[in-house]
Amino acid sequence: MRIKQTIKNVDPRIRSTFDSFIQCLIVVSLITFSLQTLPNLSASQRATLGWIEVFTVIVFTIEYILRIVVSDQPLKVITSFLG
Repeated sequence: MRIKQTIKNVDPRIRSTFDSFIQCLIVVSLITFSLQTLPNLSASQRATLGWIEVFTVIVFTIEYILRIVVSDQPLKVITSFLG
């Protein structure tokens, strides 16, 4: 199962690409969150930042659910600090 290999980081090339994507998404999420605090943003800018935030939350949620689904010990993933 390719999803399991990607999530469990079996292949170093896939692991690197997946990890880089998630790390970039974390940075994008942080920047978006920070920019939303600026007082002089237009409505369209706020909407764009809002959609970026929704996208990142969806991706993070899908990643979390997939980690639980492919795990041999799902309860351990749910209760772990990084989980």
